[in-house]
This record gives sequence, C-alpha cells and structure tokens, in this order.
Amino acid sequence: MVNSRTYIVPGTRTTYKHLASRFYGANEPKSRPLTLITRCDGDLRYPLVESVLGDMTIQPYVHNCSVTVLHRGRESSYTVFYRLHRRLPINRSVALLTHNHSVRRDIVVMRTDRAGRVTSMRHGDAVVADRIVER
Repeated sequence: MVNSRTYIVPGTRTTYKHLASRFYGANEPKSRPLTLITRCDGDLRYPLVESVLGDMTIQPYVHNCSVTVLHRGRESSYTVFYRLHRRLPINRSVALLTHNHSVRRDIVVMRTDRAGRVTSMRHGDAVVADRIVER
C-alpha cells in the first residue's frame, strides 16, 4: 500500500515532535535507534520518513504497512515504512539479521498507539521491531 498516512499541511496550529523509532539502513551493518521528526496538528500525526529514507530519484513513494504483534501477552501495533524498487540496493542490516538478501533499501519501524497515531518506541521495542523485520 502506498502512503496511507494522512498528510498534514503546515499551518499556525502545527507543531513538531521528535519520536523514537528504529532504523534499518541499507548501508549499515545493523539497526539503530532513530529520532524522527513528526508533524502534529491536534490528534493527527504525520511522520516525516521521507527525510531519512534515501533514493528519492529512483523511488519517490514511501510505502507503509501496519503490524500487530503479540509479545509477552500484550498486543502492540507498529507501522513499517519502506520503499519498493528493484534498482534499490540490498539492505545489509536486514540481510545480516535474517540471511535474506531480497529486502531492498532503508526501513523505519515506528510504534503506534490504540488510536493509530505514531508514538515513541519504548524500552524493549527494538527486539519486537527486529522480529517484525525478520518476517
């Protein structure tokens, strides 16, 4: 699915939050935490993932999907942002994690709350994010 996020036009009520997420860089040996700027307007939140996902000239569209995980008896929701194109480079951090060389380019994983808004990742969410990317 291409960009199912609700775009927020910057206005006078617009604020910006820095939210913790997980970044799987194509040219990096392993995943790392990432602080991502998110545009907020009331209850709406729009993460600016285009600022960290590279190769805008090859593939300008950002895809996202929602994932719900049952971990230690609790249900948690996440949103995974990525690009799809056969000319994008293979993601080294995912290849080392899963031994699968078919995943291409950068991936960002963000936690979502019950209302479906992105929110900061908590301690221990990195392990869950790794499991999401493995599958």
